[in-house]
Amino acid sequence: MAKKLYLKRQTLSNYEIGKRVPDIYELVKITDLFDISLDELVGHSRK
Repeated sequence: MAKKLYLKRQTLSNYEIGKRVPDIYELVKITDLFDISLDELVGHSRK
């Protein structure tokens, strides 16, 4: 996944363990990769 997002493996690992938070541009890359919305990525839902 790191290669597809053009990130270092360590950067991705830091996201996974909560050591670092991706910026908005990286979040958009992730949503594009998984074909989901930003709302879905962050767990936001309208009620």
